Amino acid sequence: MKLLIVTAIAECRNVVGVVFERRGIRKYSIVPISGVSLEETRQLTDNWFGGPSGVDRFESVMLFCFTEEGIADAVLSELEHFNQEEKPDFPVRGLVLPVERSI
Repeated sequence: MKLLIVTAIAECRNVVGVVFERRGIRKYSIVPISGVSLEETRQLTDNWFGGPSGVDRFESVMLFCFTEEGIADAVLSELEHFNQEEKPDFPVRGLVLPVERSI
């Protein structure tokens, strides 16, 4: 079992939801988050939340669920493809963590 975590700006929430649904993820959690960076950066891609550093907060969401490794990998691959094709100013980010124990 894996913990799949995806972060995106609020406007991309539906894109991630469609990918989850297409990959068979029917139950997941969504948490609103505000991205803040206090470092100055020269490129938008160097800034996790995009935009001018330390100037604004960006309304984002974190979507997460427990799923099988193959499904998590497929979701990340599809979201990576989305980032490459659409080239959003605020790329969707994702990661997969191992679940060593659960109750």
